[in-house]
Amino acid sequence: MMFKRYILSVALALSLLQGNAQEVFVANSMSERESAPLALQLHTNGLYWLAAVPNVGIEVQTDWGVALSLDYAGAWWNKRSSDRFYSCYGFQSELRYYPDAIYNYAPYRGHHFGIYGQLLTYDFEFGGTGYQSARFGRTWATGLAYGYTKVLNRRLSLDFTIGIGYFRSNYDVYKPSQGVYYKTGTSTRTFFGPTRLEASLIYNVNFFNE
Repeated sequence: MMFKRYILSVALALSLLQGNAQEVFVANSMSERESAPLALQLHTNGLYWLAAVPNVGIEVQTDWGVALSLDYAGAWWNKRSSDRFYSCYGFQSELRYYPDAIYNYAPYRGHHFGIYGQLLTYDFEFGGTGYQSARFGRTWATGLAYGYTKVLNRRLSLDFTIGIGYFRSNYDVYKPSQGVYYKTGTSTRTFFGPTRLEASLIYNVNFFNE
């Protein structure tokens, strides 16, 4: 009887210790989740590179599915001897939400939704009439975005995003002649529809894909 009581006592103690260990593990997991650092990503849009526009972006992700990104794109190609200009630069920012991120912190993957804004300038002229919007605030866009992020390996992902919104540009029209550029008018163009298209390569800076 003494031996049986001893076995029962040991079994009960072990079960209590196991239960306490599980509670500690859960508590530690929750505390680790609550104190998890912000996830940081760098990305670049391959479609912009195809259009000869270098670009880079950074995205900061919180632990609850919300992320903020800021992108820069710029190109300064010109050949003054033949009066050809292809230059533009601008910024884009997006507030993004990943529905599945609260269940799978690292990384943010799958579907995402966002609201974005764009500011840009440009000067396009190819030996004929030129179009220039040289100051920030004259050309802008805003809209809603949807995308999908696909994991490639522990550090890299691919992201595909489309944005639908409103675009507005106030620009000057000019004509080059013997090294002088004559302004011939001012115009405005507005558009509602796709204003954003991305196929981006993502590098995860401070966390690994799982």
